[in-house]
Amino acid sequence: MSFTLISTLAYVLVSVCAWGIYLKFKRPRNLPPGPKGYPIVGNLFQLDVNRPWRFLVKWKKTYGDIVYIRLFNQDVIVLNSAKAAGDLLDRRAANYSQRPRIPVIECLTGGLSMPFMDHGTRWRSMRRAAHEALNMRASVGYFPIHMRGGIQLALDILDTPQECHDHVYRFTSFTSASLIYNDTSCRHAIIKELSSLINDINLTSAPGRYFANHIPVFEHVPEFLAKWKQEMKAKYNMYTESVLKFFLRIKESVVQKQESEPSFCTMLVETHERHGLSDLESAWLAAMLYVGGYDTSLITIEWLVVAMLAFPDVQRKVQAEIDSVIGQSRIPTLADMENLPYMRAVMKEVLRWRPPAPVGVPHASLEASAGSLSP
Repeated sequence: MSFTLISTLAYVLVSVCAWGIYLKFKRPRNLPPGPKGYPIVGNLFQLDVNRPWRFLVKWKKTYGDIVYIRLFNQDVIVLNSAKAAGDLLDRRAANYSQRPRIPVIECLTGGLSMPFMDHGTRWRSMRRAAHEALNMRASVGYFPIHMRGGIQLALDILDTPQECHDHVYRFTSFTSASLIYNDTSCRHAIIKELSSLINDINLTSAPGRYFANHIPVFEHVPEFLAKWKQEMKAKYNMYTESVLKFFLRIKESVVQKQESEPSFCTMLVETHERHGLSDLESAWLAAMLYVGGYDTSLITIEWLVVAMLAFPDVQRKVQAEIDSVIGQSRIPTLADMENLPYMRAVMKEVLRWRPPAPVGVPHASLEASAGSLSP
């Protein structure tokens, strides 16, 4: 084969590949405005992996409430206002309620992480089981756990206010573990293991940390060449062994009628078969509810403390309302909530001011509807 022919074939091959890459990564039409990205990687390196919301809010000022960015070959639509999110995610929920695939998290959790799961049969079964055990009526039964933890938190902060973070961490972790498992004999082991799981989920879900989350071809690399697959599968096996052990201990206690105080797992033991959930699915559901409940509670309480320090006038008004409604002879209960409108408003404002999940949970659309993204 002559040198000229080889050169021609190489030129054609490179041209075809370049054209394919251009078609793959060029900006689609009819999408919202957004910052110009780099070839192939898109806007990936323009984001702060640890605090991406800083750039997303900055881009809102330039491009509006709905912003388009690209992470490798993934088209991402950022909703930067409550109105835009409500119009698309609530009013058009049938199309936008799916979840984008995050392969590294799927490998870490065996596809059993409910927040990152597609809304299929397994997700619906988990959701029904969670709702039955955690609805408003069922939550009344958990109030003694909250009460004990809240009293201890208040006493700890009064005693050593300089250690406020440690007190809030202890309150949220112990209360979450009690609500989900109520197993005092291995509470410390539960908290330690699931705190590690929280850290791993946060790391694996961060934009740009793992190429496999953005470039599909990396997902299909053989395991012996993909170090992330080896690490995530080893962690999945480790976490599965732990969460199954926690769940099966409670299942055995329920069967032997040794459980007295209600918890999520005690109710799940009695209902999971009716909902079509295996022990493995139930164990992971309980673990993921702990993950969600612990993280959001910790962040919200700490920002509430910051808000009360930053706005002492608001703190005084909250205290005055509590004193006028409840007095100083007893502790507030759930029955008092309706009579504390200012306090409820303050809590809602803290959640708006400093939400525990600044970037929210990612959604995906069932259909390509780029032309109808405008609310």
